[in-house]
Amino acid sequence: FPLSLSNLAAEHELSGSIGPLVIPCGKCAIVDYEDGSTVTLPNGLDIVGRLHFPPTANVIINTTAVFVQGQLDMTEPAPNNAVKLTLYGVEDQYLYPYTACSGQHDAACMGRQNLGTKPIAVAGGRLNVIARSPDCHSWTHLVEHVSDTELEVSPAFAACVKVGDPLLIASASNTWSDEKHRNVAAVNSVTGMLTLDAPISTTTDKLPGTNGPGEPEFAVEVATLSRSVVFHAQNDNPQTQIGGHLIIFHTPTEPQRLSGVRFDNFGQGGILGRYPIHWHMSDDSPS
Repeated sequence: FPLSLSNLAAEHELSGSIGPLVIPCGKCAIVDYEDGSTVTLPNGLDIVGRLHFPPTANVIINTTAVFVQGQLDMTEPAPNNAVKLTLYGVEDQYLYPYTACSGQHDAACMGRQNLGTKPIAVAGGRLNVIARSPDCHSWTHLVEHVSDTELEVSPAFAACVKVGDPLLIASASNTWSDEKHRNVAAVNSVTGMLTLDAPISTTTDKLPGTNGPGEPEFAVEVATLSRSVVFHAQNDNPQTQIGGHLIIFHTPTEPQRLSGVRFDNFGQGGILGRYPIHWHMSDDSPS
């Protein structure tokens, strides 16, 4: 039977351990928080076995580091559910490879690796994070700018948009900062009509769509910024531009799947190798 993350977290807290919460090797744990709880793991999370976020998961997890030596599974949360993984802290975090350190988090282990602050590090493990249906594309071309508050897009794209979702309408000019941000006020998934919460003003009469004005190749892009899974890093470092970072670390043989996730405040300015998403010494993936 799978383990319960809530039980593991409670047992870990009662034990007074100063090490990370470990998902044991050969075990599967289910994220069973369904009420939007905030769970804080001050010493990090080390997934040596498997941790699975089912669609019923609805939780905020605050922690200093996430290490994936086994498998991290996430599926798209059910409607009205959300998963947020928040990283915090200004101290360097160390990976203790399971084999090299005999499953122990001992500072004397010669094989430990310093991965800096606020890491999500995959080391020998696998990400299987599909946080948005493959049938729902993140963006599409505008079909027609019907009115100041109405945009026509493809019905398939409209079917994946809901009221309240934030939209990005790309620039129609040669100025990159000319994009528009609006929220969806109403959706008709049959016709593909999106009603916006505020008018769009342009220097021309209409934004270019595949139905015109202009050639279809110049139609602007419309993207949804709504994500129900968010990887977030807190602004708690006195240095600026020091967020979180995700690194695939010396893991050449494992296919990694990561889609539909929003990254907030990731990347560490001025620090080599601390990019928002980084494949480090991982060669070619078989996938």
